[in-house]
Amino acid sequence: PIIITASAYFVLMLIFTYPNIKKAEGYESLFVFLKISLILALAIVLIPRMNSLNLRDFNFYKILIPFGIAFFSYGGTLAVPEMLNELKDKKQLKNSIILGMLITMLLYIIFSISFIGAFGQNIKEIAVLNLNTGILSLLGNLFIFFALSSSFIVVTIGMKDLFHYDLKIRKKIFGLVFYQQH
Repeated sequence: PIIITASAYFVLMLIFTYPNIKKAEGYESLFVFLKISLILALAIVLIPRMNSLNLRDFNFYKILIPFGIAFFSYGGTLAVPEMLNELKDKKQLKNSIILGMLITMLLYIIFSISFIGAFGQNIKEIAVLNLNTGILSLLGNLFIFFALSSSFIVVTIGMKDLFHYDLKIRKKIFGLVFYQQH
């Protein structure tokens, strides 16, 4: 069953990334918007469930537990060359990177506070798995889908750039190997 699910997901993502790079970028932007919207929606839904005692139980010695996921979220360096290609004013790159990192940090803080406040010590390693009822479960699963999918598309675009710029695969051959640029 897991191989079937993974294969189906891969085929679905090919539909979003194969035809053309501009469409893939559009889907990635849409997925990021939906992911951010879901983080904010989940935080709003969890506010009534929050218990201030859960936030007071903060253990400084466990501060590095979420390091892996935070490191992964800031691993968007694959997008930097693409940003450089897209920005009209190249001087905006530094500010764009800083703003993107600050927005990511703010979203992680909102996500963390809302989940820790609502579930406390009972929070699961994959936080959205705590959302196991009705609409919350659906929102959590949609968040997972859009988080994985937006990352998948960024990595796909990065691989396209790697094949094209670093490995010098010409566009004609490149279309057969991966997908067409335009």
